[in-house]
Amino acid sequence: MMKKKSEVKTIVLELEDGTTETINRGFLASYDEQGEKGILTFQMVGMSGRDLAMIVQSVIKFGFQSGLLPEFPDIEEDDL
Repeated sequence: MMKKKSEVKTIVLELEDGTTETINRGFLASYDEQGEKGILTFQMVGMSGRDLAMIVQSVIKFGFQSGLLPEFPDIEEDDL
């Protein structure tokens, strides 16, 4: 279930060297495992529906290319 929250202005990443990187247009997904179920949280800043579709498609393609996703009989990498 999705809850409506305040608009996100920026996403700030804190890097290991102590520096930060500010994301003004992007998407962040976090996963909190809780027993057999998990909670996914999504944050978007400056995104359109087209941007989101491109990110989803690219992440799936990355999963295939990196070997992190198993073979799915109904999804071919060339379809992405």
